[in-house]
Amino acid sequence: MTKSRLGRPSATSRGAILEAARALLLSEGQQALSMRRIAQQLGVTPTSLYGYFANKAQLLTALAQELYDGFDVQLETELPWPLAIEHWLNRWRDCLSGAPEALFMVGMMATTPRGLRELEAVASLLRPVLADDVQAVAQAQSLWWTVLSFCSFEQDAKQPGVLKHLKQALPQDGEASWLQDHLAVDDYTQMWRATVARNIAGLEVLAGKVG
Repeated sequence: MTKSRLGRPSATSRGAILEAARALLLSEGQQALSMRRIAQQLGVTPTSLYGYFANKAQLLTALAQELYDGFDVQLETELPWPLAIEHWLNRWRDCLSGAPEALFMVGMMATTPRGLRELEAVASLLRPVLADDVQAVAQAQSLWWTVLSFCSFEQDAKQPGVLKHLKQALPQDGEASWLQDHLAVDDYTQMWRATVARNIAGLEVLAGKVG
């Protein structure tokens, strides 16, 4: 068993602490994140971590920022706004699908400096379309939460236990075969495309009313 070391840790670093927190987040979820658990992962005392982070809240903020900075998502403002929004939403889904641990931190990610700048960029894209600052911000935030909530659902729905339960619940006698033939079970790409199309169509309706 590794003995914990007192004082500022010599065998760890800010990056190692964040990496341990990220691994714990992925394996056990946000409820498992504590200074004590992270210290156990690193073989140091919880006190050792405070040389890098004053408290858990500061650590979580740094982790959220690190997760966000790991995503290469750009809003292509040179494109027509519906296409720019579509590309932006698709890129976020691709990124979040490849980093399930980030979904535990979506609330904090959205309030990082980068998160707020990105929200402002989307709102600024919609601002001349909707001609209403309140609507532009509300719709930008709604789009952001659409992709986050969809990816959270998608991650949960792909769990083996959930898939097994769903397949067992499907009708076996052919009575609802048309539903079964088209129901998304383990591939949610078509459902995502419908979600994106519906959101953009709704924005176009709002834009038409303004126009």
